[in-house]
Amino acid sequence: MDTLLAEITNLKPVKCDSKSLSRYAARILGFVNNMEQNGCAVTSASEAPFVMSQLLSKLDPKDNLDFGREMQRMKNEENVLNLIDWLNKEASLRSRIKRDTRNDTDDRRFQNQRSQSDNHSMNSEMSNDEICPVGCEAKHLLSACPVFQKSSVDQRWEIVKLNNRCRKCLRNHHTNHCTKPDGNTCNKCTRRHHRSLHNDRIPPTVNSSLDPEAVPFTNASQEANNHNVQGERNVPGLCPVQKVKIKDKDGNFEEVLAMLDSGSNPSFISKNVKKKLGLSGTKTHLTMNLAGGNKKSEESELINISVVSTAEEDIQKSMRAYAINKPCSPARTVSRKIVDSYPHLKAISSKLYLSGGTLDLLIRTDFPDAFIDMQVIPGNAGEPIGKRNCFGWYVMGRFASQENQPSRIHSIEVGTINAVEDIKKLLTQDMLGVKPTELCTGSDNDLRVNKFIKSITKSTQIIDGRVQVRMPWKDEGPPKESNYDIAYKRMISSEKTFKRKDCLEVIQDEVQKLLEQGFVKEVPPEQINHETPEWYLPLQAIFTPYRTTKVRLVFDASAQGRDGKSLNDHLEKGPNYINSLPNVFIAWRFDKEAYTGDVRKMFNQVKIHPDDQVFHRFLWRTSDTEQPRVYQWLRLNFGDKPAPDIAAAAINTLAKASEAKYPEAA
Repeated sequence: MDTLLAEITNLKPVKCDSKSLSRYAARILGFVNNMEQNGCAVTSASEAPFVMSQLLSKLDPKDNLDFGREMQRMKNEENVLNLIDWLNKEASLRSRIKRDTRNDTDDRRFQNQRSQSDNHSMNSEMSNDEICPVGCEAKHLLSACPVFQKSSVDQRWEIVKLNNRCRKCLRNHHTNHCTKPDGNTCNKCTRRHHRSLHNDRIPPTVNSSLDPEAVPFTNASQEANNHNVQGERNVPGLCPVQKVKIKDKDGNFEEVLAMLDSGSNPSFISKNVKKKLGLSGTKTHLTMNLAGGNKKSEESELINISVVSTAEEDIQKSMRAYAINKPCSPARTVSRKIVDSYPHLKAISSKLYLSGGTLDLLIRTDFPDAFIDMQVIPGNAGEPIGKRNCFGWYVMGRFASQENQPSRIHSIEVGTINAVEDIKKLLTQDMLGVKPTELCTGSDNDLRVNKFIKSITKSTQIIDGRVQVRMPWKDEGPPKESNYDIAYKRMISSEKTFKRKDCLEVIQDEVQKLLEQGFVKEVPPEQINHETPEWYLPLQAIFTPYRTTKVRLVFDASAQGRDGKSLNDHLEKGPNYINSLPNVFIAWRFDKEAYTGDVRKMFNQVKIHPDDQVFHRFLWRTSDTEQPRVYQWLRLNFGDKPAPDIAAAAINTLAKASEAKYPEAA
């Protein structure tokens, strides 16, 4: 199904001509046959609405709307098979219309004189007029066609336009060439159209320049600020409102009321709901441009949320939203009787949310999935439309008894608070004589709450003047099996690389240095049991001939075992103890001199608890004719994920232990 959706997405938009519609129908039929041969029925699959939505999106908007109206008129379901039938019928109809139009054009092209007799001209015109453009076999005028009479006003207009018929008499000539006087062809108004093309819902136009008491013209912005001009009431539209569920930090769902707004980009969520969900994100500063030219500034957070439908929790969508106090005005209640009064909405009336209430989520165009129409139920011109998206059904359009409640926010300006702005504020305060009150270290309360800190603090000991720690394992603990066979294969591969680079002796010297420095030890054969939990770190080498350290041994703690997990996958990652660079610059301003220092082989100065050393072994041999020897790390390995955090915590432990003797240094 994913392959089918990808192919449909890559298709180009379909043109309105008969050949394009016919080719598109054949293409869709090919998709359906291929999927059914592979055991996947497109029409009955759970993803069928999404497939249908993608297929309809490739059609011209007018064809998309015509298909929905035809399915509603025929009371058929909008599925792939009905779409194929409709495309074939439309292609056949438009092909006949184009052929008749071409034949008529050819006949007129080969007419040599326009001075033929009026009788001959009239007979020719009548013969063309009696050919029904809709495709009826019987000869009759378009105004007498039963299919044309049963069509809606909009469909009649489309038939007239496609066949270049006269709007006043529906015959086969241009409206400007019609001999019927203007204003006499419609018995309901004085416009230049046939009585069958009259639309009762469109009010007659009034030329205000001829009426001295006419209402003055107002543009869109003036009308938005003045809903009652000269006693004329504006009938507003209903914004689409839906009930959705949002997942909180514990995985539970909170039901909220959401509104779709395609007029702007960023989405909003109320701070009250954010607090209930227990979510947090990046802090930002918003400047919102409100209606009427006003502005409003507010501190906000950009959070990630997971939104699901109230009917189908399997459909889960991820989006980002800014948390603000009030995203928009509350939704107004809509009478269900008013909705039921529209025949095309009566079937989905029970699936619509019409009770109104506080809107806590404003979904905008930065989340386009909500604006993909999976199904559309249109009505006549000017009537509300029912739509279904990934969250369910909603209605939008004009209800005469409803008042509009637009969003007050027209646009926003987002300004993220960062260190550069903080430094500028500091320099401003410095010129005013205001000194900072915070140093460049985090609070102890923030660090203690971290599980990593509690684990390291509990296990850290100072033995013979050196810090010893236990590894911060995750809840599942250290590896439960040995990866000796995988490490042995990696050793064979590394040996070939070292031989090719002619550096086996250099690697041997580096391993010997580790033994002499007491960082590693060789494990006796009697202490080796591959049936018990242990872990071997594959040995690699990095050559840097232009640096002081020519060769650096690397022990790969990210190498995966049989279960696909590495040693680092079993270890927790601690907090970042490194002070931010702007805060370090700020701290340098307190005294005249600044001091820096460097600890040689800092990670290797920290001891590993004996229980955790068995998970830091590696293989090495001086010749490929002997069995590999097993070595075991006694100190912290550079490749361990929490190594930088453990080393920084060790320095803090030594500083606290020496605080009484060296208070300034601590």
